[in-house]
Amino acid sequence: MKNATIELAVGRTLGYIDYGPADGVPVIWFHGGPGSRFEPKSVARAAAERGQRLIGFDRPGYGLSTPRLGRTIAAGVPDTLALADHLGIERFNAVGVSTGGAYALSTAAIVPDRVLGVVACCALTDLSNNDVKQQMLAMTEWSKIFDAP
Repeated sequence: MKNATIELAVGRTLGYIDYGPADGVPVIWFHGGPGSRFEPKSVARAAAERGQRLIGFDRPGYGLSTPRLGRTIAAGVPDTLALADHLGIERFNAVGVSTGGAYALSTAAIVPDRVLGVVACCALTDLSNNDVKQQMLAMTEWSKIFDAP
């Protein structure tokens, strides 16, 4: 396991943790919100036993990663690629949990030549889209009707 940071070309810092064998199948883990690079720890041993190398990283403003003003989901792709390049990883699988699912899917859509496969678990948007936010609020209100005594 390696817990470290890298300096990005844009002057920000990116915190990451690297679990599993160096020659394992690389899986970059996109954490939920809130979350951190440590999110894949609970499955790291089982993944390593199956020959997988889990790499978690802190998105901007989380953990050891410097905030990025005006960040978007798509703007996270260069951070992911910088990390993969730093670790000498050409192609990788992407796993995103909760809000991280949108980041994993975005990475797969923008650089399909680098992403072997993607899993989005309980994926949500970051709710910066007002239409999506209103739909989520409406569903919450609607569910209260059926949950009422």
